[in-house]
Amino acid sequence: MSLYRGLYFATLTGMAAGLTAAVLAALLGVPLSNVHARFLPDTLPFVLFGVVVCAALLLHFDRGLHGRVRGSSLGWGALLGGVAALV
Repeated sequence: MSLYRGLYFATLTGMAAGLTAAVLAALLGVPLSNVHARFLPDTLPFVLFGVVVCAALLLHFDRGLHGRVRGSSLGWGALLGGVAALV
């Protein structure tokens, strides 16, 4: 795979994951709007974005580099994205 083709598909994957995270955050934010913890509705989109985007990109790179998708990439992506978003 050429460099430009890899960048193109990584960009598409990141865009699709970002949109998915935004939709999930909006759907989960509706029931949390009346919660007394004021930080929770603001923190939720960051955590969801980090988890979904990192997991999707690791799965994409697994597919592009190895030709197969491993389940461990989903777990590592969720863990790294969640920690990065919480930090």
